[in-house]
Amino acid sequence: MTKQDPQGSLLKAQDTAPTDDLLQRAIIVVLTHGQASISLIQRRLRIGYSTALGLMNAMARGSIVSRDVMDDGYRAILLSDNEQRDMILRLQVGQVDDSRAPSSSH
Repeated sequence: MTKQDPQGSLLKAQDTAPTDDLLQRAIIVVLTHGQASISLIQRRLRIGYSTALGLMNAMARGSIVSRDVMDDGYRAILLSDNEQRDMILRLQVGQVDDSRAPSSSH
């Protein structure tokens, strides 16, 4: 069973538009920790809730994490283990595959 992100519909896109660098760092955090939560992104990147939510929503648009929050408070990571390793390597060396990495300009 899933539940909707309670704050997601209340925030305006311009308030939460992350930079590409910050988004790439957030993707690395989520994939290396194997967990997708707003609080993890906040703690690891030392950013506020609105910014972390914007990053999480960008990852959901890019089909990296699920749109809905699961009962345990995390979003599901939608990439296979191999896709996760490949994306981490590409992001760390700056070679992002545009077909899977979300754009923050939405």
